[in-house]
Amino acid sequence: MTDENPYRFDDQLNQPANPFAAPQAVDEEATRELPPGELGLNPWVAILHQPRTAIRAIVDFNPYHQLLLVSIAGGGIAMFGMNDGSEDAANLPLGPLIATALIGGPIAGLLVTFVLGSIFKISASALGGTATYPEMWAAYAWTLAPSVWAAPGTLLTAIATSPDVVDRVGGAVMPLALLNTAAAIVAGVWSLVICVNTFAEVNRFSALRGFGTLMLPIVLIVAAMIALFAVLVN
Repeated sequence: MTDENPYRFDDQLNQPANPFAAPQAVDEEATRELPPGELGLNPWVAILHQPRTAIRAIVDFNPYHQLLLVSIAGGGIAMFGMNDGSEDAANLPLGPLIATALIGGPIAGLLVTFVLGSIFKISASALGGTATYPEMWAAYAWTLAPSVWAAPGTLLTAIATSPDVVDRVGGAVMPLALLNTAAAIVAGVWSLVICVNTFAEVNRFSALRGFGTLMLPIVLIVAAMIALFAVLVN
């Protein structure tokens, strides 16, 4: 029989084990190791209410995880949003609308993600951010999630306000158009909040600098336009 030393060093804590100590509860969820290839959360849901946690899980797992999907979906929904019933909207017939959304939407969505994501990467770096380009592409792309969740209302409004349908039902579609406008405003504000938090998280800095990352290019563009206008006027 082998004598066991009660004062042996525990391998994990590097402290003497106390044989008289009460058993400690273990948080299995906190200590659970994810199997290879598992993200550990549903990014489409988590990004809405835990944007920092969600984007951290995504970029640590793989910054390209569903990046193309969310970009393409966001671009397509934006194209359908051209038909919103307002006077200055495109309000295309169904055929051209669907063709534009299915062909132009994915292209536009990808371009916007990679171009704006790259611009915001430069902006974040100027403010001391440490994110890589793929991380910033992911941080921007996932801000499109609220608009994808609002897609049913956008699609219904796009169809209802197309000339093909409006000619038949007239002003009956206006309540739907107004409801969709309200939903679009909520989704836009939600996306802004997500954007500030995802930018902050991937760059490992404060939400204030996350907001600065978003605003810096806008401020510079506006300043450049004002300067150009001043030169042209003089």
